[in-house]
Amino acid sequence: MPRPIKRGVRKVTRPRIKRRKKTLETPESVAPSQDGPQPSIATPVPVPERSLGDLYQKAFQACMKMWPFFLIQSLVALLNLAMLGVVLLVGCWPLIQAVAQAFGDIMQNPESYDPEQFTNKLFSMATSDTSWLGIFLGLLFFYCVWALLLESFANAGIYGGYWRLKREGTGFKLGEFLKDGLGLFLPFLGTQLLLFAMYVVLIAGFRMIGIGCGLFIHALHLNTGLSMALVVCLGIPIFLIYIGLAMGLLVYSFSVKAWVGSGKGISLSLTRGWYSCWAEGWLFTKGFILALFGLAACFLIVQLFLVLTLLVPLIGFLSLLGILLTGAFFVIFLALFLPALSVAFVDEREAQA
Repeated sequence: MPRPIKRGVRKVTRPRIKRRKKTLETPESVAPSQDGPQPSIATPVPVPERSLGDLYQKAFQACMKMWPFFLIQSLVALLNLAMLGVVLLVGCWPLIQAVAQAFGDIMQNPESYDPEQFTNKLFSMATSDTSWLGIFLGLLFFYCVWALLLESFANAGIYGGYWRLKREGTGFKLGEFLKDGLGLFLPFLGTQLLLFAMYVVLIAGFRMIGIGCGLFIHALHLNTGLSMALVVCLGIPIFLIYIGLAMGLLVYSFSVKAWVGSGKGISLSLTRGWYSCWAEGWLFTKGFILALFGLAACFLIVQLFLVLTLLVPLIGFLSLLGILLTGAFFVIFLALFLPALSVAFVDEREAQA
């Protein structure tokens, strides 16, 4: 049998795959995972919201750090009182002379005192020469201008000082106060004029509403009982609305002045002040009104206690002096605490924004 032919088998060689050496991977060489969103470095860190107690504490601490403002406000109050005394003394001097002469006649002949005769004599002496009335009105206008300029300068320095304390942490410096007072004087002057015009419009508007309601009731020709009932039914809601609007305008004025003190212009401050009042659930408005009523309640309690001590012998004079001093202290403290509180609220809103 023929033998089978043996065929050669070719060896197939596969190319060798070179294995790379394992290198230790550094954190920089590892690509970031794409499974989830990566945090951005530029993302601002949210500022935790503060409670009303924290904001009140910040405002009180600002008042303590800027305690020389208390002396400045006391000086402003004394200057205003002195100017008002000059206006009353100079403008009403003929009327003061007539009153003094009438009382002198009473002291000489106390048995012949007749209230009606005294009133008629005083009225005739006061109206015999009415030139003093024009002088008094002119001096009163001068006093209003004086008080407006002085209050604008003091507010500019105080609000500027509070904002400087928030941003730079620096305390009171007389040079910085004068610099802020002069630099922000015109914006605060314009703001004060606009707010005063708003108050005038509010008062005049409700005065016209009252006159219109009176004419309406008179035109109905009702009897006295029904007229009085209608006056009460219409007067109480109108009065409550007026009080609410006046309180809202007061809160709005402090919000606007806080924005003006931060360096914003008048027009921008009017807009931002409006939004600050109702933003975040009316936080600014509620916190401001709560602080105002809380301080007023504390003041009334202290005043009531001092009034009761007037009945105690030997200390009645001291109680009367305490009533006057606590009243002056309360007014000046409000003039410092409320601006500090408005700056704290506005600063908190800027941080949240």
